[in-house]
Amino acid sequence: ALSRGELRARIALQHFTAVDVEDLTLPSGERRSDDAFTEAGVSEQLLLDAGRSDFALPGSEVLSFRQECEERGASLEANSFEVETLLQEFERRLVDALLDSLGVDAPRILVQAVSRSMSQSGMANLE
Repeated sequence: ALSRGELRARIALQHFTAVDVEDLTLPSGERRSDDAFTEAGVSEQLLLDAGRSDFALPGSEVLSFRQECEERGASLEANSFEVETLLQEFERRLVDALLDSLGVDAPRILVQAVSRSMSQSGMANLE
């Protein structure tokens, strides 16, 4: 059985997730959030956060930009161009893994909702 605190946290998570998804269905002038999305429906905030987070998606290895930079010995101080190139490649792989995990025919609103939830602000709902 769940404790009161655990139950409260799960109900809050469900509520905040429902509010976020509902927000995507509202006309732009009525939305609580002004999130922007790529043509594929991926949250631009997720892409901005990608280099500072680790991701575990079904059917994919854990994606960690920090770990990849460490393994390659790449640092922003030593070579900012190399790190920026690596980050762009990492973002592409993250988007590909996300879209693959949701399926080729995933509705745009699903891609938007999941990618928004994967951003750091979306993950704040878990705290």
